[in-house]
Amino acid sequence: MPKHSFSTVLTPHPDSPAPEVRQLRVSGERHPLTLSLCYTLVGEWADFVFPDKNHPAPANKLWQRSCCELFWREADSIAYREYNFSPSGQWAAYAFSAYRKLENILPPPPQEMEWTVNESGLILQVEVPVCEKPLQLGLAVILQRRSGEIVYHALRHPSGAPDFHHPDNFALYLP
Repeated sequence: MPKHSFSTVLTPHPDSPAPEVRQLRVSGERHPLTLSLCYTLVGEWADFVFPDKNHPAPANKLWQRSCCELFWREADSIAYREYNFSPSGQWAAYAFSAYRKLENILPPPPQEMEWTVNESGLILQVEVPVCEKPLQLGLAVILQRRSGEIVYHALRHPSGAPDFHHPDNFALYLP
């Protein structure tokens, strides 16, 4: 299988604008059994909170603070995987058999995860295991303001409240 490259921009949810965020881009390469991603966040970060570096380990509820997310499924399947990546180095992986129906199994952890944080931006490079079949991806970034307010960016937003699990969020197809 030849590798497939992509690059896309995430947009803010209409209910959580963030003019300080100038660009959230995700680029990547699809390999037969892995997906390599690079999240690039550019903006003014003084108003946002990012978790301190911690020991890289699995953790829950990372979506309640600043983090990057990946949702992937086999094309046209209802079962999917969710990965959360925190600037702390912590990560989470979940398996769902259908919309928000959590399975009692854990997907494999990310194979590599490296954060670069500086005054003008954040870069996350991560590699995760995937299946060999065509994929549909949902990509998202959650940013927490110092006030506690959460800002949501995604590849696509269904109408209503932010919902990265929604089937419409799986908007990027990779053969």
